[in-house]
Amino acid sequence: MRTGKHRGTLAVLAILVAKRSGSRPMRGSKQTHEPSSCVILLACVVLAIGWPGGADAGDPAAGRHKAAACRTCHGLDGLSRQPDAPHIAGQVAVYLRDQLAKYRSGERAHPVMEVIAKQLSDTDIEDLAAYYASIKLSVEMPP
Repeated sequence: MRTGKHRGTLAVLAILVAKRSGSRPMRGSKQTHEPSSCVILLACVVLAIGWPGGADAGDPAAGRHKAAACRTCHGLDGLSRQPDAPHIAGQVAVYLRDQLAKYRSGERAHPVMEVIAKQLSDTDIEDLAAYYASIKLSVEMPP
């Protein structure tokens, strides 16, 4: 990725640390202690610099043009056209970037995705992730 490729992972880690530190009872007590202000501040800082839409976010408009190779299985709208392909519309950009990078490196295997991802630059991955993450979905619950 352009910069800070591990920011999403750091954000999740900071949240988990903050959550865990606030949910563990103190030794010999049934009460839980509050997370320290330092942990909360760390979580906020990591989220602020690493959340999708930060300085290293891709360009959704450029991503839409680059999505031609994605549309056969995932659709230009991010809604899957194939039974073995997931919906990617509205997915978190950090997740999409990480998965595309894993396909590109061979860390994650899929015969079609590996071929497509190997052709993508870091900028392409950022742009595609930004585009599919920018798609807004609405959900209607059954009665």
